[in-house]
Amino acid sequence: MSNGIRFPIGVKLSIIISLILAVSLSLITILVARLVSDDVRLTAENNNWTMNRWSAATAENVLAGYREKSLFLIRSLDAVSREKNYSSNDDETETRDSAMTTLTSRFFRLNTDISCVAFIGEEGRTSGIVTSERFTPWTATGGGASQLRENLSRWLDNQIDNLGLASAGKTLLFNAGKELNFPCMAMLFPLPREEGFGFSGAGAVFFLPTSIEESINSAAAGTDNITLLVSSASDILIQPEGFKKSDENDSAAKDNADIIRQVLGSDTNAMQTVLTAQSGERYYVAYERLRNIDAAVITQIKQKAMITRVHISIASIITISAVILLLSVFFMAMYSRTITLPLNELIGGVKEIENGNYEPNLKVKTSDEIGALTESFIAMGRGLANFERFTNKQVVALARKESLGRTGEKRVVTVCFTMIQNYKTLTFSMNPQRLINFVNTLLSALVPCITKTGGLVDKFLTQDGLVIMCLWGAAKTSGNPVSDAYNCIRSTLMMRNALKLMNMKRLSEGEPGAQIKMGCGINTGEVVAGQMGSEERMEYTVIGDTVNLAARIEEPNEAFDTDILITENTHKYIGKLITTEEMGCLEVKGKSKPLRVFSVVNIKNYYGPSTMQEVRQLWQM
Repeated sequence: MSNGIRFPIGVKLSIIISLILAVSLSLITILVARLVSDDVRLTAENNNWTMNRWSAATAENVLAGYREKSLFLIRSLDAVSREKNYSSNDDETETRDSAMTTLTSRFFRLNTDISCVAFIGEEGRTSGIVTSERFTPWTATGGGASQLRENLSRWLDNQIDNLGLASAGKTLLFNAGKELNFPCMAMLFPLPREEGFGFSGAGAVFFLPTSIEESINSAAAGTDNITLLVSSASDILIQPEGFKKSDENDSAAKDNADIIRQVLGSDTNAMQTVLTAQSGERYYVAYERLRNIDAAVITQIKQKAMITRVHISIASIITISAVILLLSVFFMAMYSRTITLPLNELIGGVKEIENGNYEPNLKVKTSDEIGALTESFIAMGRGLANFERFTNKQVVALARKESLGRTGEKRVVTVCFTMIQNYKTLTFSMNPQRLINFVNTLLSALVPCITKTGGLVDKFLTQDGLVIMCLWGAAKTSGNPVSDAYNCIRSTLMMRNALKLMNMKRLSEGEPGAQIKMGCGINTGEVVAGQMGSEERMEYTVIGDTVNLAARIEEPNEAFDTDILITENTHKYIGKLITTEEMGCLEVKGKSKPLRVFSVVNIKNYYGPSTMQEVRQLWQM
């Protein structure tokens, strides 16, 4: 298994789900943005239209109120002037003037935003003007009532044509503030042609535009909409603060003048449309003419302002979508940890099994599929641990790493056969349970001596007794044949010490029976190593004359009263490293010449016996 993981499951899971969420949210965002765009546009158009109608209705009510109040004053003055109880003498005339003064004073006291009411005959000449002596904007400029009447008369004298139109039945609105030097609107209206009414022609009322301004501007407060009250002559009568007048040399002002011109050029009394100004700027425009008054209310909003609202809405949607995406990725990453962490622990467990630890420290932490997999993995590891006891750990480890040759190969190997010489005597009277315990105790003492020195336990033989066949340099070498042979000698000396300790323990515990004694036959040479067997069962072993010779030279140990015999082949490799005694020559079946054999005393400069006599004394306890 590779140690590196290029694409962890948690990362892939997060990426896949993030892509799904991103695509889904993008499509939803596009759809919602389109719907929101249409909704914002329709809402803006409806708001524009609603503001316009409300402003038009408000303006109509306010202007109609000024007209009706003025007509009431004119009717009242006419009634007082034609009262029959008054004669032409001076006293009665004074009484009539006093009544008219009282009437006008009360009128202006109740209508503080009206500065003047006038009535003009059909010939265009002013018949009468009544003014408010306490009109605040006028008195603030330092003028008096007489000056105000003079200015008003002059303004009316300049409106001969418009007065004719008013006498003919039209109601006209004007901005008279520039001529009167204070904010003031003027309305010319026809006087009724009724029997018993002494005046004919037109009436005029001058008033502050405050009431209309407040009502119109309040409707558009907090919005990008602009509402204008304009006369039929395209004069702007009411406008919001900061509005660009048509006489300013500015592109916005020119656009406004162009919009007003296009609207007033329409034949309809009310409409809602999209107009393009000279600069190319597009406007959503709602327009309504006032009933019975020659003026109109225009409410407009730039298309850019509506698009800005749409962009703000889309930005909000995108922001919310991005936040949802980030939160989803975050929670997905957190959730993926519940998958990747147990999987990483399983990967660590697999690596430990690769290294030979079949019982890694794994715990079942979840009750899902991963928890079930972990539980099965733990059980599998225990099964492998039990299985390995029936095989060779070194072979299994090499097989896991695929370092074990599948075909035969020649190798220089040191082969050792270790036999318990008095095995039959020791086990003669043992029952099966005790026999198995005895054998397991022996092997538990001897096998570690082999594995610790890099040896491979090939097999256990029990035909004539307990025999261990072990190899050095077969499946794995320590470097060269010399070191392999040297490790084999180290292993047999460790076995000698292990059996010595067992004999001492048996003696101290009063264990019946003779002392345990071993005999080892060691030979070094070329063998054929490889996996042998069938598809159902395979075994890694070595074959060749080197193996047979090692088995045969183990047998003379009992006759020579020795425990470790090596061949001349092995002696050639490590003779200089160990202390030996030559035991003569042996006639070996299949060999034309007698073979020299040597008894191993010890490794040179190593703690322990230094002569063969001392070795024999070890087994005479």
